[in-house]
Amino acid sequence: ICSMLSIQLNKLQFEGTHGVHPEEKLTGGRFEADVVVQFEPRNIPIRYMDETIDYTRIYDIVKSVLDEPAELIETLATESVHRLLSASGNAEYVSVSVRKLNAPIEGFKGEVGAQFEWKRHSGNHSRR
Repeated sequence: ICSMLSIQLNKLQFEGTHGVHPEEKLTGGRFEADVVVQFEPRNIPIRYMDETIDYTRIYDIVKSVLDEPAELIETLATESVHRLLSASGNAEYVSVSVRKLNAPIEGFKGEVGAQFEWKRHSGNHSRR
């Protein structure tokens, strides 16, 4: 029997110069991210920090990715997952969703986003 614990960070707010259009690189935009990191706890109930994954560390990793300019929100999502898996040896599953809250589409009301999820044993997680 396998039981998983999910650490969730929701509606993280960022500003950045992400995008393919020149004006996005100059003026920047608003972005939002949701993160889920799952792991199998060694002990239940969890009582100590060394038995869990520190959500401040998760936030710092995602923030470091979103602080770096990128053309695609897909890059932000996939790079965040890669870094979280690399930093969290006991993470079995990571999902990152990144949304652009002010997409440069004339007349568009809403948000655009990309989500990437990875199960540690689901295959090759290679980088180019």
